[in-house]
Amino acid sequence: MPLMTADRYSFTLPLPPTGKGRARAFRVGAGIRMRTPEKTRSFEGAIALAAAAAGVPLIDEGPVRLTVRAVYGRTKDLAKVYKTGEPKHPIGRLWNARSTPDLDNVVKAVADGLSSCWRDDRQVAELRAVKVYAGLGRPPCVEVEIERIAGLVCRPDVGG
Repeated sequence: MPLMTADRYSFTLPLPPTGKGRARAFRVGAGIRMRTPEKTRSFEGAIALAAAAAGVPLIDEGPVRLTVRAVYGRTKDLAKVYKTGEPKHPIGRLWNARSTPDLDNVVKAVADGLSSCWRDDRQVAELRAVKVYAGLGRPPCVEVEIERIAGLVCRPDVGG
């Protein structure tokens, strides 16, 4: 269920987290064009649809806080349990999985998918990203929260 207050919006995308894929270059006549991979475009489109369904408006000015929680599913091997219901493998083994994308690439894909929610992703002044694994029997998903930051000003004691 989406959370909505005057300046805070959240939604959950019931899809596995997908990292931003590298654009591929190809020749067109004398020039070069870049093409984003289909998997990335689909994920970004799903993020945009989920944000629209949650009622996230255009935040046309001011700083924004973006929170992304990437919940990964377990592989079949790591989802095995004993008859008692205890996991067969230690939790530390989850973090050795090579099939999950880097968290920063997931955040890039989410931010690009949210391009209809703000003028520019440069408005993101605060970012929190968390990578976790779903509980046994739970599906993967991406949880997103967007919040307008009020009263953020420059600090005179920082910088040159």
